[in-house]
Amino acid sequence: MRELATRIVLASTIVLSWLAAASAQVCNFGAETWIAGCEASCTASWEGGDCPASCTSTPPAGQIIVNHRNIEISTNNGGFSVSRIASGQTFDYSRDVKRAYSYALDLAGQRGKDAVRARMQEDMRQAISEAERLSSSHEVVRLTVNASKHGSFLDRKRGWSRSRVEILVRCISPPDLQAQLLRRYGL
Repeated sequence: MRELATRIVLASTIVLSWLAAASAQVCNFGAETWIAGCEASCTASWEGGDCPASCTSTPPAGQIIVNHRNIEISTNNGGFSVSRIASGQTFDYSRDVKRAYSYALDLAGQRGKDAVRARMQEDMRQAISEAERLSSSHEVVRLTVNASKHGSFLDRKRGWSRSRVEILVRCISPPDLQAQLLRRYGL
């Protein structure tokens, strides 16, 4: 029974990871989107159990975590906790932002669009500031579920907990940032 539960949790984690990766493909610069994080479940019984259980979620490349929310699917004498943890990894997106804006700025200058160029320079300063501010911390969301058996020796009852977490991500460095900038400014 425990092996079946472990396989179900593993399969759901793979599906949720695939959904998160698929949502990363539609990343528009500055856009915020709720994406699937991960799902965890555990069961505690008088015969044993697999509690506690946990899973972690990270944002797709070029995106940062803005917020998270937990969705409790089912519980009986169980609970959950969600925490955000700095992973210690360093992501520096400022170079990508500078490169994409530089190309768009040069194109605006060549086409004589000085007003657009001035607006782009202000937007670029703001985008670089945000990318640099986020370059030293990349967060991970961790979901932990727990449950306890209950009842008496004569009236044995299982406990379980099943929850999932979703994360709100902001796109700060999409793979096609340069093309998005050209469309945004009509270049």
